[in-house]
Amino acid sequence: MEVKAKAMEYARLRKEEQEFQQMEDLAEQEVKLEEKKRLRRQEVSRFQERDQRRLQERKAREQAKADARKEQMKRLERLKGKVSI
Repeated sequence: MEVKAKAMEYARLRKEEQEFQQMEDLAEQEVKLEEKKRLRRQEVSRFQERDQRRLQERKAREQAKADARKEQMKRLERLKGKVSI
């Protein structure tokens, strides 16, 4: 009888240990998943910032080109005015 009780107690303790280990494993998986999500959000944010910066740089280049064309047209008009005199 005592051996049977010890065996049952051992089985109960073993089951509790397994359940505890499963809970720990699940918690660890959740932590890893949250870390992956956090890293993905950081990467998305980083790429969005990079894309926004590139867009601003491209707009600035285009504006500079447009300004240069306007200036060139002004000079050309001035030259045309001088030549026609």
